[in-house]
Amino acid sequence: MGLVIEGVPRNGPNTSCWPIGKDGKTIGKVTSAVYSPRRKQNIALAMVAAEHAELGLEVDVVNRTGLVNEPGTERAIIVERPFHDPGKTIAAS
Repeated sequence: MGLVIEGVPRNGPNTSCWPIGKDGKTIGKVTSAVYSPRRKQNIALAMVAAEHAELGLEVDVVNRTGLVNEPGTERAIIVERPFHDPGKTIAAS
């Protein structure tokens, strides 16, 4: 799944997998996360349990290495992939 993670722009990629929670239960993990200058958002790829793989679902990401360089939890939203622009709609606008 794709995620958009709230918070300040990341300084670099995550170096460990981050747990994803919903209603106090772990439902998956972030495998890679980075700040996208083009999208102006923190984006991530994640593995999520099938019963929670729903576009638009709000989840919690426990970022043990910290999006703001401190341990914490950030809100994230499951989004459609790919993150890139295969139809070149950004360049056309």
